[in-house]
Amino acid sequence: EVDLSQSEYVCALGNVLRITPDINTDINIDDLAFFWEVGQDQGYGNRTKFTPIFEGRNLEFKCELNEVFNTPGTYTMRLRIKQLSNNRDFYSQHFTLRITGQTGLMILYGDAQWSDIALVADDLFTEISSDESYILPEYFSANNDGRKIPGEGRFITQLQGGHAKYAGYHSVLAVTDIGSAAANYITMQEQPGGWNALLFVGDFNRNQPESVTYSGSDPMYAYQEVYIVDGGEIYGRQAAEFVLRPAIGTSDNAYIQLFDISKYVITPPYGSPYQLWLFDKKSSSFIGITNIMGVFLNGAADAGSVYKIFESGGAFNPSRMKADLIYMAKGGLPNHLLAVMKNTEGDVFLADLNLLPEANGKIAFAKYDLSYLEGIDDAIAYAFVEDSSTGQCYYATSDAVYEFVANEKNLSPESRKVDLVPGGNIITLLKSFVANGKHLLAIASLSPMGEGELVIVDAQTPNRILRTYQMPGQISDVCIKHI
Repeated sequence: EVDLSQSEYVCALGNVLRITPDINTDINIDDLAFFWEVGQDQGYGNRTKFTPIFEGRNLEFKCELNEVFNTPGTYTMRLRIKQLSNNRDFYSQHFTLRITGQTGLMILYGDAQWSDIALVADDLFTEISSDESYILPEYFSANNDGRKIPGEGRFITQLQGGHAKYAGYHSVLAVTDIGSAAANYITMQEQPGGWNALLFVGDFNRNQPESVTYSGSDPMYAYQEVYIVDGGEIYGRQAAEFVLRPAIGTSDNAYIQLFDISKYVITPPYGSPYQLWLFDKKSSSFIGITNIMGVFLNGAADAGSVYKIFESGGAFNPSRMKADLIYMAKGGLPNHLLAVMKNTEGDVFLADLNLLPEANGKIAFAKYDLSYLEGIDDAIAYAFVEDSSTGQCYYATSDAVYEFVANEKNLSPESRKVDLVPGGNIITLLKSFVANGKHLLAIASLSPMGEGELVIVDAQTPNRILRTYQMPGQISDVCIKHI
């Protein structure tokens, strides 16, 4: 009798899988040989040919890509026990091994000339035990003969390959002020062409990377939409397809040549009157898409599905904001969208839109006056907590982080300074994100000596520091690396 204690195991590439089975038998242990075997895919039966990968009672196997494990995924395994004296075979129950790529928190950092990517594997960000944590500070350059990414970092993301020759490949994409670099998700070896090669065909885009937004929370899920903003124009595709012409933009290449789209793309919850929420910088209007298939995925975009969001009776007119958009994201109350804006008089305010209104006239939910908040005129970044019960919002100046609440109870909210940045450091990043179901806040700063410090806090209790990391340079962005 063989007891493996669990039916599923998870191991990241590069890590060692260890399994110690309980063996109950009357046979002399010296008369037994142990073979750990792998089927070709999940769901094969005992009669299928299995390939041995390790010999020995206790499995200790480094997970690497080879002819048997040719990609991250789920594999069926078993332990075969052979009685040497008579060649009888005994088998354990089948169990599954889920091999993941190296996952964790990616950090884009560097200086004005060069950037690199670090990977932090930690149980705060990925499915590993606390004693398996590690940091790869030169995750990109170490896998590319020491070569770094030219330019000062702007943002980092993860996606499935778009161009036909990359279809099905997971990629990491880093964008700098002068270009971009794409790397194979598994090996981190650079793929030629960067932003353009992974996402576009036909050279119709402006090669001005602004953002990549997914309809789901996991960018590696294949059956979802991906929205790409390049030079004020928006493209849409499903995860493993390339894009040709922009659906909406200002150039002659765009199917709909009416709008100058902001980089902030909002995917609302099911039941929203619009399937996608955008902002047009040209008319200072919120834009709603009622049929994403018709606009993005059917070849030629359907202009009849693109609307300036107009309603009467709300806190403001979403189709005529008369203000510049500074930042936009889901946040505040559950199923709400918040937009930081500055009007022609230079006053900063917060527009609160209900993504699931009970009726027409309920979209423009509230307008908060932020103009008198401490340091707001010097704010360099904002971050909101999505679906927070308290409506927490954050903004950062060059030397401090502040918290305020947007929950309709006070249209002139007060701010509170959150003491998380060492004295003398300059803040370079404020970003909210979700990892392992936790709402987190990343605050990066640069010391006078040129060292970057990244503080990770609980976004709903920001005085609670969860992790602190140091990097040899300015930290520009962070992103969860999924499988």
